[in-house]
Parts: sequence; C-alpha cells; structure tokens
Amino acid sequence: MLGLISRLLSQSLRSTSTFSSQSGFHSTAKMNRWYRHFFQKKVVEPPREMDLFPNDWEHKLYEPFLPQTVRSCVQQSPSFQNLDDRAKKIFTYQFRSKHVEFTDQLHTKLKEFGYHPSDVSVGAQVIRMTMKIRFKKKMLQEHPRNKTLRASTRALINARVPTLRLLRATNLPEFNRLTKALEITGFRHPDPFDLPETNPIVERKKAVRADCFQLRLTKLANLKVDLAASEQTFYERKEKRMNKMLQDLASLQQNESGDGNMEDAKRMLESLFQEVIKERQNEVLSGPEQDALSWYANEAVQRERYATLQAEKAQRQLRRKR
Repeated sequence: MLGLISRLLSQSLRSTSTFSSQSGFHSTAKMNRWYRHFFQKKVVEPPREMDLFPNDWEHKLYEPFLPQTVRSCVQQSPSFQNLDDRAKKIFTYQFRSKHVEFTDQLHTKLKEFGYHPSDVSVGAQVIRMTMKIRFKKKMLQEHPRNKTLRASTRALINARVPTLRLLRATNLPEFNRLTKALEITGFRHPDPFDLPETNPIVERKKAVRADCFQLRLTKLANLKVDLAASEQTFYERKEKRMNKMLQDLASLQQNESGDGNMEDAKRMLESLFQEVIKERQNEVLSGPEQDALSWYANEAVQRERYATLQAEKAQRQLRRKR
C-alpha cells in the first residue's frame, strides 16, 4: 500500500514539473521570450542625402503632379466640362497609377522639347532616359533597401553615357540645347591621352609628344616663310611658261591655217584647261562616290546572306519534322 502511494506521488510531481516548464516556454507573460524581436516593428529611416552614382551628371528629382491635377488628354475633351466635380475627380492623378502619371509627364516633356512621344531619335532617347533616371531616384528615396531598383538605376545611368556621346558627335547644337534644358552639368568626355602623371614613363611620353608638336609648329612656320618668299618667283615662272605655250599654239595655228591669232590661241588653251580640270575632278571624286555607295552594296550582300541562312534553317526544320 505504501509503495503504491509513493509511485502515484512521484508521477504527479513529474507531470506538474513538465507542465510548468512547457507553460513557462509558451507563456505570453514572459517578456524575455525568444521570438520577441520578430514582433518589433522595423523602422526604416530614409537617407537624408541623395544617392550619388558615378557618371550621373544631373541631380534633379522627379516631381509628380498634384493629386487634384486632371489629366491633360481628358481635360481637352469638350464633354469633360459637362461633368460635375465628383465625376471630375475620377480623372485626376489621385485615381491613377504612378506609371500612368510618369508616362504623361514623359510625353509632356517630349512635346516641350519639340519631339513626338513616339520619336526614337537620339535626342528623344536622351530625354526618355533622363526622365526614367529621375523617376527611379524618386522611388529609391521611398524604397532605399531595394537592391534591384538601385542596380537598374545604375545601369540606366551607365547606358545614358554612350547615348549622350552619340548625340554630341552627331548633333552638337541639339546636345548643347538638351543638356542646358535638362540641367545635365558636369559631364566629361574622357581623353584617351589623359594618363596619370605619377609614372615616369608617362611623363616621358608626354614630353616627347610636346616636343613633336613644337617641331611640327616650327616646320609649318618655316614652310609658310618659304612659300611667301618663293610666291612671286613661282608666279613669274608660271607666267613665262603660259606665254611660251600661247606663242607655240599661235605659231602652230599659223602653220596649219595660214593665220595665227593670239586671242584664239588663248581661248583654245582655256577650254583645254577646263577639260583637264573636269577630268581631274572626276578622278578625285570617284573614290568618295564609290565609298558612299559601298554601304548599299554591303547591305545587299548581308541581306542575301541572311535570306540564305533563313532558307537553310527552314529546310532543317522541315527535315526534323519528317
């Protein structure tokens, strides 16, 4: 009897100790529970300063429309004025997504600079890239921990650099106009000869380049002096040769027809000179004209090669289907 009572007491004590340990582990009254920090709110402070990217030559942020602003494409409609104020609110940017608002701003900016919204020229690409960069920077301020957004912004900034260089190389007045209007400042096109000055080899190369440039200037100055000194002698020698040619031509006409006139000989010599000048012009211009038409010839060859490859590909696909 005593043994049975002792066994029951030991089982009850064991069960109460297990229950107390489990209740202590899952109790919400305990403030030192292990999952407490997962329930704490993560407070994200946006950066006070704007993120700076390399090769980012303008730091103007995207400015969204006011929520009460009505879309311009709807506002120009004649039936829009017949709506009441409550219905007009539906067409404001308060009920439109950020993508629609950005598209409207982009089209407005393109029209402001004289481009059509569907234009794909280099100037329109620069405007489109600049607006996208500003929009992405604005989104980065709202979502500073978004690594994908940061990487896409950096990639777009790097992609705008060759586009600006292409616009500068092809249309310099338009490049100056857009950079001034879009406030793109601080751009610098790297010089391939802009080498570091700490290396002695580089310093020697720069010194040799400067000496060669000075030697070229000296040779050019000496050539100009020699030309100025020999100019009068050159024209005198030319005049003597021309007079001798006229006399020979006049004497030749006199021997053939019996009368030789100096004016007729002069006229004949001028016509001969004009023919020689035209022949030389044709010889000189034949090369550039052939180069200008070579692109079309190469394009025809490339198109024929592409058509041949497509035909071979279609034949291979037909063989696989069989």
